[in-house]
Amino acid sequence: MASKALNNTANDSKQQITGISDLKPKHTTKMVHVKVLHSWSQNINHGGETMEFVLADENGHKIHASCKKTYFESKGRLLLVGVWRNIRNFQVRPAGGAYRTTNHIYEISFNQATVVTRSNFMNDELYLNLVDFQSVLSETL
Repeated sequence: MASKALNNTANDSKQQITGISDLKPKHTTKMVHVKVLHSWSQNINHGGETMEFVLADENGHKIHASCKKTYFESKGRLLLVGVWRNIRNFQVRPAGGAYRTTNHIYEISFNQATVVTRSNFMNDELYLNLVDFQSVLSETL
C-alpha cells in the first residue's frame, strides 16, 4: 500500500509542481515531482555518453529524461531507481527516435541550471503498463 509524506524542502515547497502530462517546451523553469522507474547509460555517436531515465509522476504519467556526462555527478547520481525526486529548471524538447521509451511527445533534458532535490514522498507503485502479447507480435503498438 502506498504511503505519503509531504515534501519538506524549503525551496521546493514554494514552487508549484507541474504534472508530466502538462509539460511543454516553453516550461524551462517548472518543477516536476517524479519517481525514477528505470535508468541506463548509453553511448551515442553525436552526443557522447549519456544517462537515460524513465520518470513517472504521482498520476502514473511517464516521460523520458536524458542527462549528458557533464552532469552525471551533480544531477544523475541523485536519480536512483525507485526513489522520488523534485526536478526543476530543465529543457523540454520533442521526443524522437525509432525506439521511444514512453508515449509522451516530449522528453526532459538536463542542463547546467537543472536542480535535483530529495523528496519525502513514498509510494511503492510500479507504474507498469502491460500490453497483450498478441499486440506485440502483430506490431500494432
